[in-house]
Amino acid sequence: MSAGSGRNAGSGLSPVDSPKPLLDIVADAIASKVDLTGVLDVHGGDVFVHAEIAEMLVEKISLAGKLDDDALAIFAPENTRLSRVRVPDASKLTTRGLKTLRGHDIVELEATGLAKATISELIGCLGDETVRTMKTFSVPKSTVMDVSKHYAVMVPISRLKGLTTLNVAGTEFNRTSLEMVVDDLPLLESIDISRTKVSDYTSLRKIRHRLKSLSAFDVKLTQPVADATVEWLPEMTELVHLDISVEVPEANALSPFGPQFNHGKISSHKLLKDPDAFPKLVSLDLSGKEDVDANELIYFLQAHPAFKFIGLAATEACKDDAFTDESNRFYNPDLAVTGSATIRQARESMRRYLNRMHYVQKSLYYMFRHTQVMTEANPELIEVGAL
Repeated sequence: MSAGSGRNAGSGLSPVDSPKPLLDIVADAIASKVDLTGVLDVHGGDVFVHAEIAEMLVEKISLAGKLDDDALAIFAPENTRLSRVRVPDASKLTTRGLKTLRGHDIVELEATGLAKATISELIGCLGDETVRTMKTFSVPKSTVMDVSKHYAVMVPISRLKGLTTLNVAGTEFNRTSLEMVVDDLPLLESIDISRTKVSDYTSLRKIRHRLKSLSAFDVKLTQPVADATVEWLPEMTELVHLDISVEVPEANALSPFGPQFNHGKISSHKLLKDPDAFPKLVSLDLSGKEDVDANELIYFLQAHPAFKFIGLAATEACKDDAFTDESNRFYNPDLAVTGSATIRQARESMRRYLNRMHYVQKSLYYMFRHTQVMTEANPELIEVGAL
């Protein structure tokens, strides 16, 4: 068995009692050698780290909050080769450390929460081959603002001609930026514009025969734009995943600053009215939308038997028997559902919405309520702690 195999496939073991893969153990051991100054404590001269272990180390050191410029410098080209770089916490990195990436041919790059350098500067730190051929570029919660000069810098994402997947969730990415990306990235198939400054994503119609995944959680549209959007969305015939969920209704009401924007609402009724629409769709997130009708949704799902996920958190539809009662003729045990009606739904919400504070709060609340009527231990509750 290889070091990376055996991730509990077919073992019947839960994540709670199953052993860690060998690669994880090795990466944890090495990551623990990084001291508070970001220096790897090793002895015996030069070290060359296998690419797969190096990529795991970058992620684990970042998750531990230790990935700064000095720590990233450990992964210079003479020490390893990086192809898939995942940095869950990039808040400590500046251009000094990011220049380490220039000597690597990177296929997938994630840098979450970049704060001391802009997205433009990150791209400027990449090698020419990476800029030409990188497939995935994910920079959620990062900035396009030059902190020292206090103005937005034009993001040169359009230079990344090989991109198929782009995630700019939670950034200042706007409508103009989206139009540029649509026009300049000929291979783009997946985009996440959740919680961005985009106020209208009509430009995506230009790639309606190519786009496979669209995530637009809590994108703030005016009502006229929302009404127009629901009319053209069914033109996106290649979509496999669509997320038009919104923040939980109470979130703005609970804010001490009050509601900041009156959301235009994309009508769930109009979206689901044609069962033949979205022929390839297997994942749809409608969480937070107050107008989801369970009967309409069930009819839509019957026309899409390959469906794998439906997001119904903070909706009344999640309580329908079709999503809670295993004896119901429409119940699908293979369909993942987020919601509050069952422990399974709340657990799925916790798993999928870790970056949505109000959803996590509500999921924990409903999880607690469900435990009040339990008479025996439920392994699903234990697994929540491992998320």
